[in-house]
Amino acid sequence: TMRQHPPPSAMEGGNRRGQQPSCRMAEPMPCQRKPRTLLFAYLPRCATEQHVEMVLAASGISSHCSVKIAREQEGESKCYAFAWFPTFAAAKAALEACGEGRIVLHDIAGKAWHIKASWAKSEMYDGIVRVG
Repeated sequence: TMRQHPPPSAMEGGNRRGQQPSCRMAEPMPCQRKPRTLLFAYLPRCATEQHVEMVLAASGISSHCSVKIAREQEGESKCYAFAWFPTFAAAKAALEACGEGRIVLHDIAGKAWHIKASWAKSEMYDGIVRVG
């Protein structure tokens, strides 16, 4: 048997010109962006956001990154940070530089700390990590 379709005017959202009915769908998903936020681990407890940003700039990776160190309520560093980069290429360069041991911070005793990096599970915008 042939399947009969109702006329367009009878379909929800249809029109009389035979155009496709307009479906009411959820908001479209935003385009998947390339990540630009890294998680830095093994920071010396005395490191500041400015120290990390200066080391990244001095290494030639990015002078425009934004770093946020995770801290206890008392203000003491948790020895890890999130870093947001203006481009995916800059973030990837920082990730590779950390993997090669080229990003190094020194503590107050002069000990070298080779910073480890991985892609963050969430992106950071304006210093705030947002899940999404």
